[in-house]
Amino acid sequence: MVVESDLGCKDTSQTIPFTVKPSPEADYTISDDIVYIRKEILFFDESTGLPTSWFWFFDDSVTFNMPIPETSIEQNPSHFWLEVGVKHVFLVVTNAFGCTDSIMKKIIVKLDAAIPTGFSPDGNGQNDILFVRGGNYIQFDLKIFNEWGELIFVTNDPNEGWDGTKNGLPVPIGVYVYSFYAIRDDHKLFNEHGNVTLIR
Repeated sequence: MVVESDLGCKDTSQTIPFTVKPSPEADYTISDDIVYIRKEILFFDESTGLPTSWFWFFDDSVTFNMPIPETSIEQNPSHFWLEVGVKHVFLVVTNAFGCTDSIMKKIIVKLDAAIPTGFSPDGNGQNDILFVRGGNYIQFDLKIFNEWGELIFVTNDPNEGWDGTKNGLPVPIGVYVYSFYAIRDDHKLFNEHGNVTLIR
């Protein structure tokens, strides 16, 4: 194209074609709304922009300076944690043009249902009460029996623990049997029996 000014000056312009390479946008979802310790979680790539490679970091440190994080190059990997707390999962995606994008999300790992093998209701403020830990329950039933099968404690309240008494009086030291039935808010069912040792 040729342009001319009022003074008779002329100039030309040239069109130079170029291609804008698309960039990916990283994103992912996980299989469970609530993440519990030692439970395998599936990660689903939801990235756009036609990524062709994926790189995942699974760690509890934002800078990943502390122990070497576990990694994966699968598109939809799985992972589980052995400790509770706030974890960070970092995904880097790359497309065929070499363009990259990344995203990091926080994952809160909670304790699964756990009943201690022993407790010591001696009034020192440490380990004095037997509690069931591990989540929010929509149904809960905990029973404690002595060695003769006599029911000495029962509760339907997960916030109520056994203090080692029956009718307000301390029970002898020894091994007691528990029966635990519950349904957690993620609909996981627990139906467990076992022993707990009371010491003072």
